[in-house]
Amino acid sequence: MRERVISVSQLVRYLKGKLDNDVLIQKIQIEGEISNFTAHRSGHWYFSLKDAQSRINCVMFQTYVKGVKFEPKNGDKVTVMCSTSIFESAGQIQLYCTMMKPSGAGDLYVQLELLKAKLAKEGLFSQEHKKKLPAYPMRIGVIVGANTAAREDIMITLAKRWPCAEVVEFHSLVQGDTAHLELIAALLRADQADCDVLILARGGGSIEDLWAFNNEDLARYIYHLKTPIVTGVGHEVDITIADYVADVRAATPTAAAQSATPDLREVLQHITENKRRLCTAVEQNLVNRKDQLTAYQNRRVLNEPEFILNQPQMKLDILTSALQNAMNQKLHEASSVRNTVLKCTQLMNDQLNKQMMLIQNKQHRMNTMVQLKMQNQKLNLHHSIQTLDAYSPLKILMRGYSITTIENQPVSSVSQVEVDDNVQIRVSDGQILCKVLDKGELS
Repeated sequence: MRERVISVSQLVRYLKGKLDNDVLIQKIQIEGEISNFTAHRSGHWYFSLKDAQSRINCVMFQTYVKGVKFEPKNGDKVTVMCSTSIFESAGQIQLYCTMMKPSGAGDLYVQLELLKAKLAKEGLFSQEHKKKLPAYPMRIGVIVGANTAAREDIMITLAKRWPCAEVVEFHSLVQGDTAHLELIAALLRADQADCDVLILARGGGSIEDLWAFNNEDLARYIYHLKTPIVTGVGHEVDITIADYVADVRAATPTAAAQSATPDLREVLQHITENKRRLCTAVEQNLVNRKDQLTAYQNRRVLNEPEFILNQPQMKLDILTSALQNAMNQKLHEASSVRNTVLKCTQLMNDQLNKQMMLIQNKQHRMNTMVQLKMQNQKLNLHHSIQTLDAYSPLKILMRGYSITTIENQPVSSVSQVEVDDNVQIRVSDGQILCKVLDKGELS
Protein backbone atom coordinates (compact mmCIF):
# COMPACT_ATOMS: atom_id res chain seq x y z
CA MET A 1 0.00 0.00 0.00
CA ARG A 2 1.37 3.39 -1.06
CA GLU A 3 1.85 5.95 1.72
CA ARG A 4 -0.10 9.27 1.44
CA VAL A 5 1.94 12.35 0.41
CA ILE A 6 0.75 15.92 1.31
CA SER A 7 2.13 19.35 0.47
CA VAL A 8 3.75 21.78 2.89
CA SER A 9 0.85 24.21 2.62
CA GLN A 10 -1.62 21.42 3.41
CA LEU A 11 0.33 20.54 6.53
CA VAL A 12 0.60 24.16 7.63
CA ARG A 13 -3.10 24.73 6.99
CA TYR A 14 -3.95 21.59 8.95
CA LEU A 15 -1.82 22.71 11.91
CA LYS A 16 -3.33 26.22 11.74
CA GLY A 17 -6.82 24.76 11.91
CA LYS A 18 -5.85 22.69 14.95
CA LEU A 19 -4.39 25.73 16.73
CA ASP A 20 -7.26 28.07 15.80
CA ASN A 21 -9.81 25.62 17.19
CA ASP A 22 -7.95 24.88 20.42
CA VAL A 23 -9.75 27.01 23.05
CA LEU A 24 -6.91 26.48 25.51
CA ILE A 25 -4.60 28.75 23.50
CA GLN A 26 -7.16 31.34 22.30
CA LYS A 27 -7.79 34.63 24.15
CA ILE A 28 -5.14 33.95 26.76
CA GLN A 29 -2.85 36.28 28.71
CA ILE A 30 0.89 35.81 28.37
CA GLU A 31 3.64 37.61 30.24
CA GLY A 32 7.11 38.14 28.77
CA GLU A 33 9.88 40.54 27.84
CA ILE A 34 9.71 42.52 24.59
CA SER A 35 12.53 42.10 22.06
CA ASN A 36 12.99 42.90 18.35
CA PHE A 37 10.27 45.57 18.62
CA THR A 38 9.33 47.27 15.32
CA ALA A 39 6.62 49.92 14.84
CA HIS A 40 5.86 49.54 11.13
CA ARG A 41 4.79 52.58 9.06
CA SER A 42 1.48 50.80 8.45
CA GLY A 43 0.72 51.25 12.16
CA HIS A 44 1.18 47.56 13.05
CA TRP A 45 3.62 46.43 15.78
CA TYR A 46 5.90 43.42 15.29
CA PHE A 47 7.91 42.04 18.22
CA SER A 48 8.91 38.92 20.15
CA LEU A 49 8.05 37.86 23.69
CA LYS A 50 10.67 35.89 25.56
CA ASP A 51 11.51 34.49 28.95
CA ALA A 52 14.56 32.60 30.20
CA GLN A 53 13.88 29.48 28.08
CA SER A 54 11.75 30.43 25.04
CA ARG A 55 10.80 33.07 22.49
CA ILE A 56 7.71 33.52 20.28
CA ASN A 57 6.84 36.00 17.53
CA CYS A 58 3.96 38.43 18.05
CA VAL A 59 1.97 40.93 15.99
CA MET A 60 -0.47 43.67 17.07
CA PHE A 61 -2.50 45.27 14.30
CA GLN A 62 -3.15 49.02 14.08
CA THR A 63 -6.73 48.71 15.34
CA TYR A 64 -5.51 47.38 18.69
CA VAL A 65 -2.35 49.54 18.82
CA LYS A 66 -4.56 52.59 19.31
CA GLY A 67 -5.77 51.19 22.63
CA VAL A 68 -2.28 50.88 24.17
CA LYS A 69 -1.66 53.71 26.66
CA PHE A 70 2.15 53.60 26.62
CA GLU A 71 4.99 53.27 24.12
CA PRO A 72 6.64 49.84 24.49
CA LYS A 73 10.34 49.32 23.93
CA ASN A 74 12.80 46.43 23.97
CA GLY A 75 13.35 45.07 27.45
CA ASP A 76 9.87 46.08 28.76
CA LYS A 77 8.08 43.34 30.65
CA VAL A 78 4.48 43.24 29.51
CA THR A 79 1.31 41.19 29.67
CA VAL A 80 -0.61 40.69 26.43
CA MET A 81 -4.06 39.35 25.59
CA CYS A 82 -3.63 37.17 22.51
CA SER A 83 -4.66 34.18 20.43
CA THR A 84 -2.28 31.51 19.02
CA SER A 85 -2.15 30.76 15.29
CA ILE A 86 0.25 30.03 12.42
CA PHE A 87 1.44 32.57 9.88
CA GLU A 88 0.97 30.41 6.79
CA SER A 89 3.47 32.13 4.49
CA ALA A 90 6.34 31.49 6.92
CA GLY A 91 4.93 28.40 8.60
CA GLN A 92 5.67 29.95 12.00
CA ILE A 93 3.60 29.96 15.17
CA GLN A 94 2.91 33.49 16.40
CA LEU A 95 0.68 35.35 18.80
CA TYR A 96 -1.98 37.81 17.56
CA CYS A 97 -2.22 40.42 20.35
CA THR A 98 -5.29 42.53 21.07
CA MET A 99 -4.22 44.19 24.33
CA MET A 100 -0.94 45.11 26.03
CA LYS A 101 -0.11 46.51 29.44
CA PRO A 102 3.04 46.71 31.52
CA SER A 103 3.34 43.70 33.79
CA GLY A 104 2.17 44.50 37.30
CA ALA A 105 1.04 47.97 36.23
CA GLY A 106 -2.25 47.13 34.62
CA ASP A 107 -4.28 48.11 37.67
CA LEU A 108 -2.49 51.44 37.84
CA TYR A 109 -3.35 52.22 34.23
CA VAL A 110 -6.98 51.40 34.86
CA GLN A 111 -7.01 53.63 37.95
CA LEU A 112 -5.36 56.41 35.98
CA GLU A 113 -7.94 56.29 33.18
CA LEU A 114 -10.85 56.21 35.63
CA LEU A 115 -9.52 59.17 37.61
CA LYS A 116 -8.78 61.09 34.42
CA ALA A 117 -12.37 60.59 33.22
CA LYS A 118 -13.80 61.60 36.61
CA LEU A 119 -11.80 64.84 36.91
CA ALA A 120 -12.40 65.74 33.27
CA LYS A 121 -16.16 65.41 33.82
CA GLU A 122 -15.89 67.73 36.85
CA GLY A 123 -14.13 70.34 34.71
CA LEU A 124 -10.70 70.25 36.36
CA PHE A 125 -9.04 70.09 32.95
CA SER A 126 -11.12 72.91 31.44
CA GLN A 127 -9.20 75.49 29.44
CA GLU A 128 -11.47 78.26 30.75
CA HIS A 129 -10.09 77.72 34.27
CA LYS A 130 -6.41 77.87 33.33
CA LYS A 131 -4.57 81.02 34.40
CA LYS A 132 -2.31 83.04 32.13
CA LEU A 133 1.40 83.01 32.96
CA PRO A 134 3.02 86.37 33.79
CA ALA A 135 5.21 87.78 31.04
CA TYR A 136 8.05 88.78 33.40
CA PRO A 137 7.94 86.78 36.67
CA MET A 138 10.29 88.23 39.29
CA ARG A 139 9.65 85.62 41.99
CA ILE A 140 9.54 81.97 40.93
CA GLY A 141 8.61 79.08 43.20
CA VAL A 142 10.11 75.68 42.35
CA ILE A 143 8.58 72.51 43.86
CA VAL A 144 11.08 69.73 43.18
CA GLY A 145 13.00 66.95 44.85
CA ALA A 146 16.17 68.00 46.66
CA ASN A 147 19.48 67.07 45.03
CA THR A 148 17.80 65.71 41.89
CA ALA A 149 18.73 66.04 38.26
CA ALA A 150 15.40 67.77 37.61
CA ARG A 151 16.27 70.43 40.20
CA GLU A 152 19.69 71.01 38.59
CA ASP A 153 18.17 71.29 35.11
CA ILE A 154 15.63 73.85 36.30
CA MET A 155 18.18 75.98 38.18
CA ILE A 156 20.60 75.99 35.25
CA THR A 157 17.84 76.93 32.81
CA LEU A 158 16.48 79.73 35.04
CA ALA A 159 20.00 81.12 35.59
CA LYS A 160 20.62 81.23 31.86
CA ARG A 161 17.25 82.51 30.73
CA TRP A 162 16.06 84.80 33.53
CA PRO A 163 18.78 85.43 36.15
CA CYS A 164 17.09 88.60 37.40
CA ALA A 165 14.28 86.59 39.05
CA GLU A 166 14.32 85.43 42.67
CA VAL A 167 13.99 81.63 42.83
CA VAL A 168 12.40 80.10 45.93
CA GLU A 169 12.76 76.32 46.34
CA PHE A 170 10.23 74.08 48.08
CA HIS A 171 11.74 70.60 48.38
CA SER A 172 9.54 67.53 48.57
CA LEU A 173 9.54 63.81 48.02
CA VAL A 174 8.57 63.10 44.42
CA GLN A 175 8.21 59.32 44.69
CA GLY A 176 6.70 56.91 47.19
CA ASP A 177 3.48 56.32 49.10
CA THR A 178 3.61 59.62 51.03
CA ALA A 179 5.10 61.77 48.29
CA HIS A 180 1.74 63.28 47.32
CA LEU A 181 1.26 64.58 50.89
CA GLU A 182 4.63 66.34 50.85
CA LEU A 183 3.89 67.73 47.38
CA ILE A 184 0.58 69.15 48.61
CA ALA A 185 2.28 70.76 51.63
CA ALA A 186 5.01 72.25 49.42
CA LEU A 187 2.41 73.62 46.99
CA LEU A 188 0.47 75.29 49.81
CA ARG A 189 3.65 76.96 51.11
CA ALA A 190 4.59 78.08 47.63
CA ASP A 191 1.11 79.45 46.92
CA GLN A 192 1.37 81.64 50.04
CA ALA A 193 4.89 82.89 49.26
CA ASP A 194 3.79 85.70 46.89
CA CYS A 195 5.36 83.99 43.88
CA ASP A 196 4.49 85.12 40.36
CA VAL A 197 4.61 81.58 38.98
CA LEU A 198 5.22 78.04 40.27
CA ILE A 199 7.12 75.15 38.66
CA LEU A 200 6.28 71.57 39.69
CA ALA A 201 8.75 69.05 38.27
CA ARG A 202 10.55 65.74 38.50
CA GLY A 203 12.54 63.53 36.12
CA GLY A 204 11.29 60.56 34.17
CA GLY A 205 10.50 57.09 35.46
CA SER A 206 8.01 54.26 35.33
CA ILE A 207 4.33 54.71 36.04
CA GLU A 208 4.97 53.56 39.60
CA ASP A 209 7.70 56.19 40.02
CA LEU A 210 5.38 58.95 38.78
CA TRP A 211 2.29 57.72 40.60
CA ALA A 212 2.38 60.44 43.26
CA PHE A 213 1.60 62.98 40.51
CA ASN A 214 -1.57 61.03 39.65
CA ASN A 215 -3.04 61.54 43.12
CA GLU A 216 -6.60 62.96 43.18
CA ASP A 217 -6.01 65.19 46.24
CA LEU A 218 -2.91 66.67 44.64
CA ALA A 219 -4.87 67.40 41.47
CA ARG A 220 -7.58 69.24 43.40
CA TYR A 221 -5.00 71.34 45.30
CA ILE A 222 -3.37 72.29 41.99
CA TYR A 223 -6.78 73.24 40.58
CA HIS A 224 -7.46 75.67 43.46
CA LEU A 225 -4.03 77.37 43.48
CA LYS A 226 -4.20 81.14 43.09
CA THR A 227 -0.71 81.22 41.54
CA PRO A 228 -0.21 80.08 37.92
CA ILE A 229 1.65 76.75 37.76
CA VAL A 230 3.73 74.98 35.13
CA THR A 231 4.37 71.23 35.37
CA GLY A 232 7.28 69.30 33.91
CA VAL A 233 6.95 65.70 35.07
CA GLY A 234 8.85 62.88 33.43
CA HIS A 235 9.71 62.81 29.75
CA GLU A 236 7.67 63.70 26.69
CA VAL A 237 5.62 60.47 26.70
CA ASP A 238 4.77 60.80 30.40
CA ILE A 239 1.55 62.70 31.09
CA THR A 240 0.19 62.68 34.64
CA ILE A 241 -3.02 63.97 36.18
CA ALA A 242 -1.05 66.92 37.55
CA ASP A 243 -0.13 67.85 33.95
CA TYR A 244 -3.78 67.88 32.90
CA VAL A 245 -4.80 70.15 35.81
CA ALA A 246 -1.84 72.55 35.57
CA ASP A 247 -2.17 75.88 33.77
CA VAL A 248 0.68 74.90 31.42
CA ARG A 249 2.17 71.44 30.85
CA ALA A 250 5.77 71.09 29.67
CA ALA A 251 7.36 67.86 28.44
CA THR A 252 10.39 67.97 30.79
CA PRO A 253 11.66 69.94 33.83
CA THR A 254 13.90 71.97 31.53
CA ALA A 255 10.96 72.75 29.24
CA ALA A 256 8.90 73.79 32.31
CA ALA A 257 11.58 76.35 33.28
CA GLN A 258 11.58 77.61 29.70
CA SER A 259 7.77 77.91 29.61
CA ALA A 260 7.68 79.84 32.91
CA THR A 261 10.27 82.48 32.00
CA PRO A 262 11.24 84.71 29.12
CA ASP A 263 14.75 84.64 27.67
CA LEU A 264 16.72 87.59 29.08
CA ARG A 265 18.69 87.92 25.87
CA GLU A 266 15.49 88.16 23.85
CA VAL A 267 14.03 90.64 26.37
CA LEU A 268 17.16 92.80 26.23
CA GLN A 269 17.13 92.62 22.46
CA HIS A 270 13.46 93.59 22.49
CA ILE A 271 14.18 96.48 24.88
CA THR A 272 17.08 97.65 22.70
CA GLU A 273 14.90 97.52 19.61
CA ASN A 274 12.09 99.38 21.38
CA LYS A 275 14.62 101.96 22.64
CA ARG A 276 15.89 102.47 19.11
CA ARG A 277 12.37 102.84 17.78
CA LEU A 278 11.47 105.22 20.61
CA CYS A 279 14.54 107.40 19.97
CA THR A 280 13.77 107.47 16.27
CA ALA A 281 10.16 108.37 16.99
CA VAL A 282 11.19 111.13 19.43
CA GLU A 283 13.69 112.60 16.95
CA GLN A 284 11.11 112.52 14.17
CA ASN A 285 8.58 114.11 16.51
CA LEU A 286 11.03 116.91 17.35
CA VAL A 287 11.63 117.56 13.66
CA ASN A 288 7.88 117.65 13.04
CA ARG A 289 7.38 120.02 15.98
CA LYS A 290 10.14 122.32 14.73
CA ASP A 291 8.51 122.42 11.30
CA GLN A 292 5.17 123.22 12.90
CA LEU A 293 6.75 125.99 15.01
CA THR A 294 8.39 127.52 11.93
CA ALA A 295 5.07 127.40 10.11
CA TYR A 296 3.33 129.10 13.04
CA GLN A 297 6.02 131.79 13.23
CA ASN A 298 5.56 132.61 9.55
CA ARG A 299 1.82 132.98 9.80
CA ARG A 300 0.41 136.45 9.02
CA VAL A 301 -1.74 136.28 12.14
CA LEU A 302 1.31 136.42 14.40
CA ASN A 303 3.17 139.04 12.35
CA GLU A 304 0.11 141.27 11.83
CA PRO A 305 -2.20 140.87 14.85
CA GLU A 306 -4.60 143.54 13.55
CA PHE A 307 -5.31 141.18 10.65
CA ILE A 308 -7.22 138.99 13.09
CA LEU A 309 -9.65 141.89 13.84
CA ASN A 310 -9.86 143.38 10.35
CA GLN A 311 -11.11 140.24 8.70
CA PRO A 312 -13.99 139.61 11.15
CA GLN A 313 -14.88 143.36 11.06
CA MET A 314 -15.11 143.28 7.29
CA LYS A 315 -17.19 140.17 7.44
CA LEU A 316 -19.45 141.79 10.06
CA ASP A 317 -19.95 144.90 7.88
CA ILE A 318 -20.88 142.77 4.91
CA LEU A 319 -23.32 140.75 6.98
CA THR A 320 -24.83 143.94 8.49
CA SER A 321 -25.40 145.45 5.03
CA ALA A 322 -26.90 142.24 3.79
CA LEU A 323 -29.19 142.13 6.84
CA GLN A 324 -30.33 145.72 6.33
CA ASN A 325 -31.07 145.08 2.66
CA ALA A 326 -32.99 141.99 3.58
CA MET A 327 -35.03 143.95 6.17
CA ASN A 328 -35.85 146.68 3.63
CA GLN A 329 -36.85 144.04 1.11
CA LYS A 330 -39.09 142.38 3.66
CA LEU A 331 -40.70 145.74 4.61
CA HIS A 332 -41.40 146.47 0.94
CA GLU A 333 -42.88 143.04 0.49
CA ALA A 334 -45.03 143.55 3.62
CA SER A 335 -46.37 146.90 2.24
CA SER A 336 -47.21 145.27 -1.08
CA VAL A 337 -49.03 142.52 0.74
CA ARG A 338 -51.09 145.06 2.75
CA ASN A 339 -52.13 146.93 -0.43
CA THR A 340 -53.04 143.67 -2.09
CA VAL A 341 -55.13 142.68 0.95
CA LEU A 342 -56.98 146.01 0.89
CA LYS A 343 -57.74 145.71 -2.84
CA CYS A 344 -58.92 142.14 -2.38
CA THR A 345 -61.13 143.20 0.55
CA GLN A 346 -62.75 146.05 -1.45
CA LEU A 347 -63.30 143.82 -4.44
CA MET A 348 -64.80 141.14 -2.24
CA ASN A 349 -67.18 143.66 -0.59
CA ASP A 350 -68.34 144.98 -4.01
CA GLN A 351 -68.96 141.48 -5.23
CA LEU A 352 -70.82 140.64 -2.03
CA ASN A 353 -73.12 143.68 -2.30
CA LYS A 354 -73.82 142.91 -5.94
CA GLN A 355 -74.71 139.31 -5.12
CA MET A 356 -76.97 140.47 -2.24
CA MET A 357 -78.91 142.76 -4.62
CA LEU A 358 -79.32 139.94 -7.12
CA ILE A 359 -80.55 137.63 -4.39
CA GLN A 360 -83.09 140.24 -3.15
CA ASN A 361 -84.43 140.79 -6.69
CA LYS A 362 -84.78 137.11 -7.29
CA GLN A 363 -86.48 136.70 -3.90
CA HIS A 364 -89.00 139.46 -4.78
CA ARG A 365 -89.77 137.92 -8.15
CA MET A 366 -90.14 134.53 -6.55
CA ASN A 367 -92.59 135.84 -3.92
CA THR A 368 -94.67 137.49 -6.65
CA MET A 369 -94.73 134.31 -8.71
CA VAL A 370 -95.67 132.24 -5.67
CA GLN A 371 -98.59 134.57 -4.85
CA LEU A 372 -99.85 134.46 -8.44
CA LYS A 373 -99.52 130.70 -8.48
CA MET A 374 -101.50 130.44 -5.23
CA GLN A 375 -104.29 132.67 -6.55
CA ASN A 376 -104.56 130.57 -9.72
CA GLN A 377 -104.63 127.41 -7.66
CA LYS A 378 -107.39 128.84 -5.46
CA LEU A 379 -109.49 129.75 -8.50
CA ASN A 380 -108.97 126.27 -9.98
CA LEU A 381 -109.90 124.70 -6.67
CA HIS A 382 -113.09 126.81 -6.42
CA HIS A 383 -114.07 125.88 -9.97
CA SER A 384 -113.45 122.20 -9.27
CA ILE A 385 -115.56 122.36 -6.11
CA GLN A 386 -118.46 123.95 -8.03
CA THR A 387 -118.15 121.35 -10.78
CA LEU A 388 -118.03 118.54 -8.29
CA ASP A 389 -121.00 119.95 -6.43
CA ALA A 390 -122.98 120.23 -9.65
CA TYR A 391 -122.35 116.64 -10.45
CA SER A 392 -122.93 115.42 -6.90
CA PRO A 393 -125.48 112.52 -6.62
CA LEU A 394 -127.10 114.33 -3.72
CA LYS A 395 -127.88 117.31 -5.94
CA ILE A 396 -129.45 114.96 -8.48
CA LEU A 397 -131.51 113.31 -5.75
CA MET A 398 -132.78 116.70 -4.61
CA ARG A 399 -134.17 117.30 -8.09
CA GLY A 400 -136.50 114.29 -7.67
CA TYR A 401 -134.31 111.50 -8.81
CA SER A 402 -133.60 108.32 -6.77
CA ILE A 403 -131.16 105.40 -6.74
CA THR A 404 -132.47 101.81 -6.65
CA THR A 405 -130.22 99.04 -5.30
CA ILE A 406 -130.63 95.37 -4.64
CA GLU A 407 -128.28 93.81 -2.19
CA ASN A 408 -126.20 97.05 -2.31
CA GLN A 409 -125.82 96.77 -6.08
CA PRO A 410 -127.30 99.61 -8.21
CA VAL A 411 -130.17 98.53 -10.47
CA SER A 412 -129.93 99.87 -14.01
CA SER A 413 -132.09 97.23 -15.76
CA VAL A 414 -135.36 95.38 -15.04
CA SER A 415 -133.50 92.18 -15.77
CA GLN A 416 -131.58 92.62 -12.52
CA VAL A 417 -134.72 92.13 -10.33
CA GLU A 418 -137.41 89.62 -10.06
CA VAL A 419 -141.03 89.80 -8.70
CA ASP A 420 -141.05 89.71 -4.88
CA ASP A 421 -137.39 90.90 -4.67
CA ASN A 422 -136.73 93.44 -1.98
CA VAL A 423 -135.13 96.60 -3.32
CA GLN A 424 -133.92 99.81 -1.64
CA ILE A 425 -134.69 103.19 -3.06
CA ARG A 426 -132.44 106.12 -2.01
CA VAL A 427 -134.01 109.59 -2.15
CA SER A 428 -132.53 112.93 -1.09
CA ASP A 429 -133.62 112.75 2.51
CA GLY A 430 -133.74 109.00 3.22
CA GLN A 431 -134.24 105.43 2.03
CA ILE A 432 -137.39 103.43 1.03
CA LEU A 433 -137.63 99.61 1.25
CA CYS A 434 -139.96 98.16 -1.42
CA LYS A 435 -141.04 94.81 -2.81
CA VAL A 436 -141.31 94.26 -6.56
CA LEU A 437 -144.91 93.46 -7.42
CA ASP A 438 -144.43 93.45 -11.14
CA LYS A 439 -141.88 94.42 -13.83
CA GLY A 440 -141.99 95.23 -17.44
CA GLU A 441 -139.77 96.54 -20.19
CA LEU A 442 -140.36 99.81 -22.08
CA SER A 443 -141.54 99.31 -25.59
